[in-house]
Amino acid sequence: TLSLSIIYFAFYSYLISSLLSYFNNYKQVLLGADQRNYVITAYYQTSLIVKNLIQLALCYYTYNYYVWISIELSFSIFYCFLLNWKIRQTYPWLDADLKLGKKLFKKYPEIVVKTKQVFVQRLAATILTQTTTPLIYAYSTLQMVAYYGNYIMLIEKGAQIINMTMSGANAGIGNLIAEGKKERILSVFWELRAFRYWGAFVLVFTFYYFIEPFISLWLGADYVLDRAILIIILINVFIGQTRIVVVGFLNGYGLFKDTWSPIVEAALNIGSAILLGSYFGMLGVLLGTTISLTLIICVWKPYFLFHEAFNLPVSEYWFKSSIYFILSFGVWLGMHFLLIPVVNPSGVISFTDFFVAIICLVPVYAVLTWFAYYFFAVGMKDFTKRILKLFFKK
Repeated sequence: TLSLSIIYFAFYSYLISSLLSYFNNYKQVLLGADQRNYVITAYYQTSLIVKNLIQLALCYYTYNYYVWISIELSFSIFYCFLLNWKIRQTYPWLDADLKLGKKLFKKYPEIVVKTKQVFVQRLAATILTQTTTPLIYAYSTLQMVAYYGNYIMLIEKGAQIINMTMSGANAGIGNLIAEGKKERILSVFWELRAFRYWGAFVLVFTFYYFIEPFISLWLGADYVLDRAILIIILINVFIGQTRIVVVGFLNGYGLFKDTWSPIVEAALNIGSAILLGSYFGMLGVLLGTTISLTLIICVWKPYFLFHEAFNLPVSEYWFKSSIYFILSFGVWLGMHFLLIPVVNPSGVISFTDFFVAIICLVPVYAVLTWFAYYFFAVGMKDFTKRILKLFFKK
């Protein structure tokens, strides 16, 4: 029922918004590399909140697609000017000159080599992430694609909260590696690893119990997917969250030479998704992603990091990581049998009940898991001390 004019307007508006980040906002990488993302984070979050409030308010009264899209485009342009103004303030010496860039490429040829390697890594990763939706459509229905999109949208919003807390970590990893102190590098690796595992388990715990009640209250019970599909989605999300530390250290060491791995990962994902999708439909497609992530992200990448960078046996990685699993699932099982039947999140009938259930369960799981890591797992004690030191210093 949508007119072509709306479709074209939406397409070109989002296209322009995307292009702005490539042609105007690319200097933002400097803020990340310089551990100064905080310079723009407040502006970005504020503009995002204002944009959403304006969109909701105007669209509530107008029910007009053009209004929503126009506000989206306008704020993209506004943020572009705001970002570049702030970068000019932060780096007044910065001059993005194409001719100078060509000279510097000749002076630092290793940049070209690394860029080509990173390009292959990113391209294969893009193929991996963007093929799931069309494959789901191929083996199920467009309706199921929309249902899956609802789940992914909500889970990604939750993951963003965790990612924002560690947004400056990658640049810090690069500086840490440059110092060359192996003991300190390993210590920080396990600190970040512990926090990422903790955050990933809290995220998975929350959505395992609460995404279905929320979908039911928000859209209706007909929009709830099968529990097996939810479990596979959460496994993939968990791997995606816990991979960040390993990939961050690989990036810090400049280890991009395994260009075959993302290609194999993408091929495994598509191949196994097609094979399993023909038998199990949407569940099979998602299982294909799980297989590729497990073999490349969970098996190969840690081995590559420990062998090439740390010069340590990967068995150390698996032993210490297994402790996180045991502790997290131990707390989970305890709550599942003792507290979940009392709160009963699946039985909520209103948003008030829903939020009360979240407050009763998620903080308890988060705190208990944190303390379990603190006393029985490597990394969390040092991470806690670091956070407390930063807090009290302020």
